[in-house]
Amino acid sequence: MLPLKDFVFVELNRGKLRLLTSDLKLSVSDVEAQVLNDSSISLVEGLASSLKYALKNTNIKASKAVFLLEEKDIYDRFFVVRNDSEDPLENLKAQACEFVGSSLDSLYHVFQKVSPFVYQFIGVPKEKIDTIEATCNKISLNLVAILPVSFVFAKYIGKYDPFFFVYKGEEESTLVASEYGGVYFSGTYSIAADVNRKITSLLTELSTFNRQKPITELLYMGDDVTVAESFVTKRIQLPFNVELKDYRGFEKLMTTLALVKEHEDVITSYYNLKNVLLLSLGKPQKMSIVKYSVPALVTVSVLVLALIFKFSNWKFWNLGNQSTGPEVNGVSESSSSAESVSEKPKETSPSALPKTLDKALVTMRVENGVGIAGTAGKAKTAIEAYGYKVVEIGNASAFDFANTQVKIKKSKADYIELLKKDLSVLYEVTVSDWLEEGKSYDVLIIVGKK
Repeated sequence: MLPLKDFVFVELNRGKLRLLTSDLKLSVSDVEAQVLNDSSISLVEGLASSLKYALKNTNIKASKAVFLLEEKDIYDRFFVVRNDSEDPLENLKAQACEFVGSSLDSLYHVFQKVSPFVYQFIGVPKEKIDTIEATCNKISLNLVAILPVSFVFAKYIGKYDPFFFVYKGEEESTLVASEYGGVYFSGTYSIAADVNRKITSLLTELSTFNRQKPITELLYMGDDVTVAESFVTKRIQLPFNVELKDYRGFEKLMTTLALVKEHEDVITSYYNLKNVLLLSLGKPQKMSIVKYSVPALVTVSVLVLALIFKFSNWKFWNLGNQSTGPEVNGVSESSSSAESVSEKPKETSPSALPKTLDKALVTMRVENGVGIAGTAGKAKTAIEAYGYKVVEIGNASAFDFANTQVKIKKSKADYIELLKKDLSVLYEVTVSDWLEEGKSYDVLIIVGKK
């Protein structure tokens, strides 16, 4: 068990700074928008000052830090290759570029082989990792780990059979679909009146797709989740036998603390994105990356591959048995070569995509303009396959739309041609009026009959 006496666990999300220590001291504070933009650090010195003040104000004495990275802040996906590829690395890079929507130059990234034909891709914007490290350096905190929340939840539950997990917070909900001890789908959703309906719709589609037996188990944490009767729901209690009301909003940090405390090999795994940073910089690691005691995936079932093709914005953290660290921008020595057999969005290629536009910076609302149940949810899945962030879905004011309508803020006008190119593969698109700048999202898509 890892001693955590001098550790502080940090979460940055929705403009708030949350801290938690191993003895369960906690702190939450609002950070100015020009310093912390949602979960991204805009001013390192400003956040360092906020972090230092929060530590001092709550009498938290810490020398080491573990940062929690939100699901919405990373790229992760399975890519499939066959044994006859001339250059598997170039094949993987090409798939990753298409998935991300740009070159990989702006990302710290890694490819890790998890089965004879399947590789895990993990990418995180360099700026996000660099600003976290710089913030810690400003106040002499030793940055020990940067852990993605989707992996934290999957490892904390620790099941290998398929299940769904939902964390329902006050401002956001996170959905994780797990199998083989990893995560094959995850998403972040803004809290709204119909959030339960949104989750139910997605769960129903995921639970039955190409399965002989549907997934029925739904585990959750945070607020109550109301879903279809076909799901058996079970609340996961917070670790350390504490009352939920006393740690409201700290469920993610509590789970991270419990995971690191019980499984110190998390620190040395490549799922710790601090290790990806060190490998990218060519720095040796203090500890070798260790094996996880999970069954190796000798073959990939038709079901898993079909699901990968269906949900191309998957978050799948499968813990393969590897005795050495992953090669950043490369593949492990035991990698199979191969030509990609994964399904790709039509009419797009890495070379055709603009290199300066980050699709993850565009937020969208998708509306059902035809009145057929599930239209908006299916459109969300398809659109997110191109790397965009859909933060809301709902019904349009009418159900008589023929073509699919797109409205975009003038401040995002540079994305118009890229949007038209991507969406025209799926729909007949008409770009109509400008979207009001005051909206909480950047693009409105009303799905029509075509």
